[in-house]
This record gives sequence, C-alpha cells and structure tokens, in this order.
Amino acid sequence: GGYIASKQTIPPYPVRTNQIPRQIPKQKIHPVVFVVGSGLLVFGNIFIVLYFTMTSMWQGYFYYLLGFVLVVAFLTVIITIQIAIVTTYMQFVQEDYRWWWQSFHRGGAVALYVGLYSVGFLIWSLHNLCGFTSIMVYLTYMSLLVASIYVSLGAVGFLFSFWFTHSIFATAKAD
Repeated sequence: GGYIASKQTIPPYPVRTNQIPRQIPKQKIHPVVFVVGSGLLVFGNIFIVLYFTMTSMWQGYFYYLLGFVLVVAFLTVIITIQIAIVTTYMQFVQEDYRWWWQSFHRGGAVALYVGLYSVGFLIWSLHNLCGFTSIMVYLTYMSLLVASIYVSLGAVGFLFSFWFTHSIFATAKAD
C-alpha cells in the first residue's frame, strides 16, 4: 500500500492556503461537546445490538439475528458520516479551521460509550465472573474492540470530512 501511495500524484487543493494562520474566535460551543454528542448519537444506534451481541458472546447464548447486525453496522457508518459532515460544517461556521483531528475524534467518539458500556456490562451482567484472569481477559478483549471501533469509525469520520471539505471549498472559490 505504501509503494502504491508513493507513486500517486498529490491531489491539488481546491483553494490557496494562507501562510499566516488566522486567529480563531472564541468558540460558542466547545469542541468536547461535539465529540460527546456525536458519540452519544451513534451509540444510540448500536446500543441494543451491542447488548445482545455481548450477552451471546460472554454468557454463552446463541445470537440468531446476524443480518440485523449487518444492517446496524451499515447504519452506524452512515450515521457517523452524517455526523462528521454536519459537525465539520458547524466548526467551519464558527470560523475554526482546525478540523482534521477533531473530525477523527468525533467519528470515533462512540468507542468511549462502548467502553463505558462494557464496564457496566461487566459489573451488572457478568457479576458471577470470578477470578482476576477472567476479568482481565474480558477487559482485554473489550479494550481491543473499543480501540478498533475508535480507529475504524474515526477514519470514516475523517475521510468523509476531508471529502466534504474538499467539495465545499472546490465549489466556493473564494480568493
């Protein structure tokens, strides 16, 4: 992948960038509010499926609705894309041009809620789990799940925010 990427031409930016960074005005809405809110919206989509999947995984039940999981995964990606685009636009409206990492964090913010939910699931549903090793295995697996959700949905949020930013500035042409 790196070899192919090194042979590609760099796509041109749609507008010229200023060498002197503009001063960003005081924000009406703190960026953490965007991150917390976008993660909560996406978590509302996957909450029920997460419960049934974790119950089947950790308590030995069989989960029959795998097609439903696929639909929810597709909807999760679509909702993440929409939230990333809307919050990036809201950030531009507030004249804040530092959208790169914030779009990544807003996309992956659902991982925070999945992590908190997995700890709550350990406390309330897996209360009969005994032994340090069992708890560490559970927390390790859930940490890997949380990290993979954060990276994958963060990448989705960033890539579509990048596409949106490129599209909006390509049509604006304000020099």
